Amino acid sequence: MRASAAEAVAASRVARKAGRLGVALRALDHAWARGAQDEALRAGLGREAHALGAALVDQGACVAALGLLLRARSLGEARAQPALAALARDYPRWRPAPESVGAVRDSLKAAASGTFSLGQAGDGRLLTLEGQITGENKHDFSRVLEVSAEGVDWLLVDMHALTYVGSTGMAAVVKEAEGLSSRGGGISLFSLSSSLKILVEMLGVAQFLNPKVSLLDAIDRASKGRG
Repeated sequence: MRASAAEAVAASRVARKAGRLGVALRALDHAWARGAQDEALRAGLGREAHALGAALVDQGACVAALGLLLRARSLGEARAQPALAALARDYPRWRPAPESVGAVRDSLKAAASGTFSLGQAGDGRLLTLEGQITGENKHDFSRVLEVSAEGVDWLLVDMHALTYVGSTGMAAVVKEAEGLSSRGGGISLFSLSSSLKILVEMLGVAQFLNPKVSLLDAIDRASKGRG
């Protein structure tokens, strides 16, 4: 098993240097699955995860890079944290661009990223929201949450451009958070407006929704594991 994982790390390195980043990513996924708990492989696996993450950032594949840098950090690679911080600072450039949801046009927009690794804490996904969550679009919003949470442990929800959330909308988020928590994950809201922060506090749901200031704060919360 150790040899197989070590070979996969070497294959990733060769493919990365040849510019075949998709092949490198698949090889490193294989190495992670087999060798992440192997102390003899952790340092080399962490170095390659960081190097491949940096290469993916250069190519604009920022969500895939995020997962690799989080893996590298969880393996003790010292260069991963500054690279993560730089990627998070650049988030406004690569955040998923929301599109209209449901029949009530322009009142709610949403977009979900692909899945990315949270290191030892499972998998995550980004969900960006824009506009308003009202009684009219609450069912559409619930469906967006449901679909976005499929196949992941943590959902990181960007609230920066969300101007209004009714109590029914917040209840839907809490319900989804409880479902993820029961599987060992959770939801973390980030970049909330002051009015939404007050709403979360008034409803007493901060323990379920893990509100954070920034994407990096939300990532750090999710990386700790159980919600």
